[in-house]
Amino acid sequence: MKSLLAVLGLLLIGCSAVLIYMSYQDYTSPKKIYGAWLETQVMNDRREVITFSERGVYRNNHLITTKFDFDGKQVQFNSGGRENIYQISGTTASPQLKRVEPSQPVQVLIKKGYEHTLEKPDNAWRRVNTRSSFAEGFTSGD
Repeated sequence: MKSLLAVLGLLLIGCSAVLIYMSYQDYTSPKKIYGAWLETQVMNDRREVITFSERGVYRNNHLITTKFDFDGKQVQFNSGGRENIYQISGTTASPQLKRVEPSQPVQVLIKKGYEHTLEKPDNAWRRVNTRSSFAEGFTSGD
């Protein structure tokens, strides 16, 4: 009876170890970031598109490197003699990458197909506020 419990215990430990290992492999799989990532907070004609694939990293459809590392939280690659680091941010419903290195200019990317999850700026308020500010400049009689 003791040997049966020992075997079951070892089997349980072995299965747990395999499941933990498989979970870690899935967490750090570069397939999680494969696809096109679109720059946010810029005009569409100036938008940079970074694509990660098994072949490497593309910037605006041009291959910039064939190697990148992904640890489950950050993507790292070298291009043009410079190290680039992007950190996963956002949520599963709105996956985003934020550039950590180089830190300037600030760059945030969203995975293609999730653009609709970004908050829209309140342009209507901005137009009204601009118009009233402009009008105030002409109506003040001082």
